[in-house]
This record gives sequence, structure tokens and C-alpha cells, in this order.
Amino acid sequence: SGHKMADILGPLLITVASVLGVAFAVFQFKKISAIEVDRSTRSHLEDGAHDPYEVLLRCYNAIEQGAKAFLKAEYTLCLGFTVIFAAVILFLTAHVSADEWDFSIGILSAISFTIGAVTSLCSGYIGMRVATDSNARTTMQAVLPDEAGWTGSFNTAFRAGSVM
Repeated sequence: SGHKMADILGPLLITVASVLGVAFAVFQFKKISAIEVDRSTRSHLEDGAHDPYEVLLRCYNAIEQGAKAFLKAEYTLCLGFTVIFAAVILFLTAHVSADEWDFSIGILSAISFTIGAVTSLCSGYIGMRVATDSNARTTMQAVLPDEAGWTGSFNTAFRAGSVM
């Protein structure tokens, strides 16, 4: 009876902790995303001076485009790698002895490898998205006057770190 309880309790605890972790990360990401990046109100500038918010938006857009281009190139390469090595894993793990093949083992191993690769790619995408989104938003918070700037920028950076 105690052994059966442990068989149920372990996976249940892992599942609950995973769901809570993902929910917390989504909550933190929503808090970060709620910070406005585009400021319609411009600071009072002298003639010919650069608007710092305009510079921030240009940098933010350039970084975002660069991150998307990087991920596209990286994921194209990773997709090919995943397909090739899933096939290699399938055949290497299915070959159990000199003249015996068990493709059920090979298929499960290849599927496990593929799920791990896809999970890793999703984590990388989320991490890159959070990093690019939070950089500009942390800066927007940092320019707020007095304590609001310190508190807002710290909290934004901390939340971004907790998501990743």
C-alpha cells in the first residue's frame, strides 16, 4: 500500500510543481509585458537633440529583429540535427544484439530525444523573447524619477530572470 502511494505521490508532486512553476513564469511575463515601451509623451528636448525614447525604440526593434533572425537560423540547424540524430538513436537503440532488433525500444528512445529537443527549443525561444522584451522595459522603468526608477527597473529585471 505504501509503495503504491509513493508511485502516485511522486509523479503528482512533480506535475503540481511543474504547473505552478509555469503559472508563476506566465504571471511574471505578463507583469513585464504590461510595461509600456512606446512613450507617446516625449521629454522636453532642445532643438536638434535626440529623443532618448526614440533611440531606445530603435535599439529595441533592432535587437528584436536580430534575435528573431538568430533563432530562425539556429532552429533551422537544430531541426536538421534533431531529425538526423533521432534516426541514429532509433537504429542504435533498436539493435539489441548481433541479430536481434527491437524497434519499440528504438522508437521510444527517438521520441524521447525529440521531445527533449523540442522542449529545449521552446525554452530557448521563451528565454530570448523574455530577454529582448525585458531589456527595453527595464530601461523604461530606470528612467522614472527617484525611487520609482530604481524599484521599477530592479523588479522588471528580477521578474525577467525568474521567468528564464
